[in-house]
Amino acid sequence: MKKGCFLKFIIIFTIVLAVILYLVQNKFDELFLEPGKEIILTAIEDSWNTELEYVKDSIEKDSLKSLLRFYVSGIQSSDYLPDKRTETVINYLEQTFQDSLIDIEELSHINKLIKYALKNEE
Repeated sequence: MKKGCFLKFIIIFTIVLAVILYLVQNKFDELFLEPGKEIILTAIEDSWNTELEYVKDSIEKDSLKSLLRFYVSGIQSSDYLPDKRTETVINYLEQTFQDSLIDIEELSHINKLIKYALKNEE
């Protein structure tokens, strides 16, 4: 390989690498978080009745669906997704679905967990 070709390769590689790093560091949420939120909201809408058909239909079940939509749309940064608060919400939802009934106390507790999880987002 000639010296000129090697230098051109190094210069172009450095510029491409800098552009990629800039996009990942500064535009990650804009490029990946917003489309991801749309996919999650669509999945909640489409598969809510089929995936949770074993949970008895009630006003609380519909309210939980609205709460989950509020939670997903309220996420502003991907920094908080792997957070302990999000993990707590997910674990409590798993416990709630085990008995196939959502009551008002569980819904109230989920509401408090979601508000606490979104507290740092504001």
